[in-house]
Amino acid sequence: MIWMFGEVPIVTAAFFGFTFGSRIVDPLRDTSTRRAAMQGIGVAGFSYLVFILFFIVTITIPSNADPGFQVFVILAVIWVSFLTIGWLIELSGAIAGWLLCRYSCRAEVWELLVNAPRVTVARSYAMAAVAATILVISYVVGWILMMIDSPKY
Repeated sequence: MIWMFGEVPIVTAAFFGFTFGSRIVDPLRDTSTRRAAMQGIGVAGFSYLVFILFFIVTITIPSNADPGFQVFVILAVIWVSFLTIGWLIELSGAIAGWLLCRYSCRAEVWELLVNAPRVTVARSYAMAAVAATILVISYVVGWILMMIDSPKY
């Protein structure tokens, strides 16, 4: 349980924050606080969506239930999770993007970011590929360990 509701959301949020959210603090982009909040919503939304997909795969693949029932469970999980916690995740993403933009616009932080060495596009893609690989490996290893430890009926 700690893996599914602890590690997987943290790793997905870190991945999307690293790949998409880093644009908020890029000093060469003109980012308003409103745009930063929207990017925060996007980061939170993508990480939430990937977490929900991982959760659905985790609960439906090992199940021998009727496919119609599995579709019902999938839709119920998506709907109930969005109503109970999804809106809060989106709100926290907006607040995080807004705060990150406000922090990066401070003079001492902005100067530090401007003077930092730039990363090439190819290197940025390579770093995103490594982060995506870590995300997938983290999920697969945790899923395998969970399947080994789960009771067999």
